[in-house]
Amino acid sequence: MQIHSLPQSAHKVNVIAHIDASEEVVEPFLARRLDEFEEAKQQAGPDLSITAGVTRKGSSPTGKAIKGLSILGLQAALPVAGFAIGGVVGLGIGLVGAAGMYALGLTRQGLGELESARHHRACLPDGDWSGRRIYQVNADDKPGIASTVLQTQDSNRPPTTSELASYFAANMDGQATNVVYVSGHGLGFRQVASMPTGQVARALQEANQQTGQKPDVLVMESCLMGNLETLEHLSGTARVAVLSEEVLNCEALPLKEMLVSASAQGGTPQEIGRKMVELAGATGQVQTLAAFDLDQLPAVNASLDKLGNELLAEIGRGKREELQEAAREAGKFPQPGMLFLERLMLSFSDLGGFLKALDGKDLAPETRVAAQQAHQALESMIVARATGEGYENASGVSYLKKDTPWLEASPEMGAYRDTPNLPASWKSFTQALWAA
Repeated sequence: MQIHSLPQSAHKVNVIAHIDASEEVVEPFLARRLDEFEEAKQQAGPDLSITAGVTRKGSSPTGKAIKGLSILGLQAALPVAGFAIGGVVGLGIGLVGAAGMYALGLTRQGLGELESARHHRACLPDGDWSGRRIYQVNADDKPGIASTVLQTQDSNRPPTTSELASYFAANMDGQATNVVYVSGHGLGFRQVASMPTGQVARALQEANQQTGQKPDVLVMESCLMGNLETLEHLSGTARVAVLSEEVLNCEALPLKEMLVSASAQGGTPQEIGRKMVELAGATGQVQTLAAFDLDQLPAVNASLDKLGNELLAEIGRGKREELQEAAREAGKFPQPGMLFLERLMLSFSDLGGFLKALDGKDLAPETRVAAQQAHQALESMIVARATGEGYENASGVSYLKKDTPWLEASPEMGAYRDTPNLPASWKSFTQALWAA
């Protein structure tokens, strides 16, 4: 494994944060990260500097409470109204309607609105503003925002690629360990922080070109980002990436402790990433989290290129069902029962689990060897990994088992065909495996 040297003042840590709190349910929990940044700086002292861009919608707790109660009230009312109108038949229709609302995630949305409203004022003491603010974080250990506002904009739209690149580039420090932190809703390579994941990656690449350096550590506190296609987008954008294969609860990461530790201990990007994962794993709040050495990604791709060709040959030899069985045996993400709709739509499976399942199938020796080599390359890329109960077999990396191109109807979603760096043979295999 290649270890990169850092500047002499390796203990000096510079954080550049992009927080997308524009979705009203998560708004208070993600925006509160700014207060935690202040606490981290208070504890770490001058060796920790933080610039944070925060986007908010400006929703009120009253509005969220009304919306949540309306959703849940409608769901409860459907069976009652159905019975009142149509008796047992009407009750059945009402129950189907209520079940449909649950399947579409409206129950979770309603509960989320109420929970967000309950915590709103405690997490957001600076009012219900809308737009984007960039802060220079000041040291403070009291609730409330004490940081300095450097820039404001009224629109809460996601930044363009060039805007985000300029923000990253302007705040890099050539004499410090640079940590880029991105938070907001995530859907693997499809989306992060209200943008296609590839857009964030391109912004990082443009910033790297402008400054001549790349972040030492990239932390993405977003769901499902421990994903092969996401890693392909992130290739070359940072030295180490800290990502979760599973969904992340709001504030799951002990961010303050992670940053204070990085500032106090310093170290290589790999050492910092490893310590961050260890700290997060110790809380018991994350199901999966891993630190990836992105410089090892080319070796993974070389192994997947070889394996992809072997698997295509297996399909040609009539082994399609064997390969489909291996794909089904791998863990599916997201795993929580309430997220079955997202699981169906995204079609993410555990990559390590698939590679190990191939080794036990009736395939050519060359294919099994290629699968073993791909698994070894994958493991070599993982600097550290933490798993929670029930996730002991998770490799830390999912992959797109079967493309669902209809997800790309939204401009906020990325397309599988546009995933850079991923070997063409591997793409061809994933598309051929489920072809009619």
